[in-house]
Amino acid sequence: MLDIRKNFKYIVYLICFGIFTFTSCSDDDSDTSSIDIVLDKTIVEASAGEQFLEIKVSGDWTLSIDFPPGTGQWCMINNSKTQGTGNTFVVLKTYANLDPEERTATIILESGSERIYQDITQKGKSSTDPDPDPEPTPQGNWLELPEIISQDGQKAITHYTSMTEGSVNKTVRNYSMLFDTKEKIAYWVAYPLHSSYIGSADRTDNWAFDPVLAQAEQGNFFKGFVSLGYSDFDRGHQIPSADRTHTRAANQQTFYYTNITPQNSTLNQGVWANLETQCRSWMSKYDTLYVVTGALLKTVGNNETVTYLKDHSDNQIAKPNYYYKVLLGKKGNTYKSVGFWFENKSYVSNKDFINYAKNVREIETLSGFNFFFNLPQSTQDEVETAYKAQDWGL
Repeated sequence: MLDIRKNFKYIVYLICFGIFTFTSCSDDDSDTSSIDIVLDKTIVEASAGEQFLEIKVSGDWTLSIDFPPGTGQWCMINNSKTQGTGNTFVVLKTYANLDPEERTATIILESGSERIYQDITQKGKSSTDPDPDPEPTPQGNWLELPEIISQDGQKAITHYTSMTEGSVNKTVRNYSMLFDTKEKIAYWVAYPLHSSYIGSADRTDNWAFDPVLAQAEQGNFFKGFVSLGYSDFDRGHQIPSADRTHTRAANQQTFYYTNITPQNSTLNQGVWANLETQCRSWMSKYDTLYVVTGALLKTVGNNETVTYLKDHSDNQIAKPNYYYKVLLGKKGNTYKSVGFWFENKSYVSNKDFINYAKNVREIETLSGFNFFFNLPQSTQDEVETAYKAQDWGL
């Protein structure tokens, strides 16, 4: 009888414990957190590097990193952008790990009363790893990058390439973009233009899907728009093929479908092509010419009609209503800028891009993007609000 009583008590205990456990699990499963962190890689290599960190928050937020005792601060948020409002991208920079032991950190995102955590691990340096390469330059400091504001379906992407200087082969950035996987166009493509990127490689015409994205997230343009019945449109590059001829591999990346939009043929082959050629001429006047080329569906505050074309996978591809190009020339500590704005329509003239020149601040107002935001604000205000036509031979 005593054994039965003991067993009965034990059964009751198990039932109560089960109910408590089930209730606790249910609470966990009903998490309705309205904030999120998206990190491409939560395990990174021992070498130094950078990656975009996406913040998804509807209101104000703060970002911090917690390091275990003894590990040191081996990663950081570039530009100290540790607070803000709304969805955005920041750049997480990691320093090289010279020790064989891996190290960890926890990224903490807070908004109001909510807080979430994201762990990140860096591998230890193995005996076969080469010495750390300081390239590419810290991503968040690149002068060509606009401020990256996150929206649903948009992804910030950077492609890298190899470059040989003397006997040294190093990794450098090729170009970056903000790509909309819903509309299947890049709203901007940003890149440095410098003589080191120009060489003797031929145009590859290696049309291909961008390996960074799933094929369903991008257009399929392997035969062009004419073969689809759209005789007025070309496969328009945003970063031109001719701006990346130092290696065949660098040129191939300009033929990724993410870099392509349906551009009016007379625009693409006329005034736009002449402007691209002129940019390579202007390049020689500066230490580096920083370029942002973009395609827009609507201007800020307006509700233009968006039309769609079909690609070879029968996907809808948004046809841009506008194209723009903004330039920042750096010579020592001096900066000069200019912008150009075009409708995606037929153009009779194929030379007079001067008629489409604007200052950069005007194009910021039309597009909603903050260009060259890594410059000090006072420098931005001075450089972007006016341009001198004679500086650009216009």
